[in-house]
Amino acid sequence: MTKLVRVLFLLVSFAGYSQNKPVKSLEFNNLPLKNVLLIIENTFEVKFSYLDELLVDSTVQLKKGDYTLQELVSKLADETGFQFTKINSRYFAIYKNDIEFVNSYNELLNEVLINGYLTSGITKNKNNSFTITPHKLVILPGLTEPDVLQTIQQLPGVISPNETATGLYVRGGTPDQNLILWDGIKMYHNGHLFGMISGFNPNIKQEIRFINKGTNPEFGERVSSVIDIKTANEIQKNTKVSVGLNALSADAYLSTPIIKEKLNVQVSGRRSFTDLYESYTFSKLSDKVFQNTKIANAENTNNSFYYQDYNAKVNYQYADNNVFSLSAILIDNNMDHLYKDLDAQISYTDILKIKNSGYSFNWDKKWNANFSHELTMYYSNYELNYDFNTIYTATHFELFTKRNKIIDSGFKIATNHKLNDNVTMNTGYQLIGNDIGHAFISGNPDLSFVLDTRSNYVHTHSLYTNLQYDTGKFWDISGGLRTNFYTVIDKMVFEPRLQVNMNFSERFKASLTGEIRNQVLSQIKETVTSDLSLENQLWILADDNNFPLINAKHATLGFTYKYNKWTIDIDSYYKFTKGLTSLTLGFLNVTDPDFHVGESYANGVEVYVKKNMKNLNTWFTYSYNNTLVDYAEIKDEQYFPFNSEIKHAFNFSTSYNINNFQVALGWNWRTGKPYTTANNILVDGDILINYDELNAERLPNYHRLDVSSVYNLRPLQGKIKQFSAKKPSI
Repeated sequence: MTKLVRVLFLLVSFAGYSQNKPVKSLEFNNLPLKNVLLIIENTFEVKFSYLDELLVDSTVQLKKGDYTLQELVSKLADETGFQFTKINSRYFAIYKNDIEFVNSYNELLNEVLINGYLTSGITKNKNNSFTITPHKLVILPGLTEPDVLQTIQQLPGVISPNETATGLYVRGGTPDQNLILWDGIKMYHNGHLFGMISGFNPNIKQEIRFINKGTNPEFGERVSSVIDIKTANEIQKNTKVSVGLNALSADAYLSTPIIKEKLNVQVSGRRSFTDLYESYTFSKLSDKVFQNTKIANAENTNNSFYYQDYNAKVNYQYADNNVFSLSAILIDNNMDHLYKDLDAQISYTDILKIKNSGYSFNWDKKWNANFSHELTMYYSNYELNYDFNTIYTATHFELFTKRNKIIDSGFKIATNHKLNDNVTMNTGYQLIGNDIGHAFISGNPDLSFVLDTRSNYVHTHSLYTNLQYDTGKFWDISGGLRTNFYTVIDKMVFEPRLQVNMNFSERFKASLTGEIRNQVLSQIKETVTSDLSLENQLWILADDNNFPLINAKHATLGFTYKYNKWTIDIDSYYKFTKGLTSLTLGFLNVTDPDFHVGESYANGVEVYVKKNMKNLNTWFTYSYNNTLVDYAEIKDEQYFPFNSEIKHAFNFSTSYNINNFQVALGWNWRTGKPYTTANNILVDGDILINYDELNAERLPNYHRLDVSSVYNLRPLQGKIKQFSAKKPSI
């Protein structure tokens, strides 16, 4: 009898629109359809899938009354003319024709686990990735613009110890271990002004996927995280133009149709005027960047700092299910600094130029409701030229030079095949070619030596497949394999990936992931620094000897609990990485020009808690990270704390939205970074520094208070930044 009751209950629950659905009192007064759908989603715990551009001009007028979900959906369909199709017990697809239905149905693969993670515009998907939609973002503490990389830093487990936009340390990984893609183009440089500002223009329409665990085999080449940035593929009906100006730069954006409903072009550009005028904002950024360096106290300085970035995209829709696109991007930094120490009568010259440009072609074809393919070809060119000279006299000087160039090109063919209602298979092949050269030189009139210089290349052939099994019940399993063959080192590696989601109830869910990843290109970790050596480390290619292939094993266990507008998300992880390379010249031993190979071990816990209220959202995050490293012939091959390890990090934030006004406040606290002390200096012909235990001490604890506010003038349909204040770094 009990089993019969359960069966009847399930049949009633999943059969159409149940007459026992709750009744809610609602009223909509010419409200945008997107906002209406969000209210209905939160009220009835359902989800609508649709193309953003479909709902741009739609509003809803609904008189006050008591409505069931079925009644609301019916009235919305009548008023808007859209089709509302129920996919399952929770999901609805909104469309105009069959093709839009196919697109919406395929998008259900990225089912949302937490909507409004931190704030609107950030979601955590069922596959444990994060999706960030900048143009949907509500204000975050410390940000008045939707900066791509700084938004990612708000997520638990992502740390920027130096408070730069680009210095993303994810779960004990280093910035070069993050794979950053812009429309399929691999980016090797992504910042301006020594990483203080993201190199990706925030004013273009784009969507970012951030993956820090459970990585699909589609992605390889890096061992820490994936930041996949994709600009809009839509064909605009009308021309859109925007211009902007702030205390550092000017920018412009244009999107216009060339052929109605077929061909669209969008271009944007941003150029700083810091080489012409040094604003208060630039001065403060410079103070922060150059604190505790010779530049901070220098006189007779002559700066020529400027940055620029440009991107363009052409979208061509051959048919409703057949789209082609061409993309191009340029990120360029020129930072020349000449200054003199009048007391010591020493002149310094820092000249740094970094540029990353790229192009890509993409073809998306949806053959039917169950099968689609994507073809991508790309080219990326990265160049770094750096010279640091210390001039004592005309005949007495020291020089330090770096050169780095990367040409990265390749293509990918990927397919998505929905085998049945529960199983989806992704397969693909990638061919990647990396041509890389670097030089590392130091010297003076009496001694000059090349630390390392070489030019090399590698072709990487990768095959991958992934099977996603979604039962809609307790178990959801995704597993696959990526196989990489590296030609230069003649080595084949296998990268299994597994993700298991357990749905104990609608409120309580758990996930378990495991993956192996490899990296053939990486940056040298060095301690030879000068004043512009903040973001100019050299990229090198593995040779399976001095520079081994980096290999990482990563496992996680996480839990999510949602109840009465409370959300609790807890994640724990373990990561072991080997094949790291470090240069210690000038630190432990001034005559040691060797590269040292090591490994790292990291474990940690991340906690996220949020309470949603009508106009007020409050959340806090806590991250614990324990990262230890071990390099051959350093500290007797014993583990010691990683240079950028932040053991504890805590953030408490709240945001208040009412009508057109938004305000956000956030308090950040974290423990200090490790450092090594010099206990005495002996002068006996030469200067000798004796060091204590490596990274045995820590800087003082750090805290910062951020306040940001935005007021939206509806007649202008724009955002006026009222103020954004930050407590100065300690």
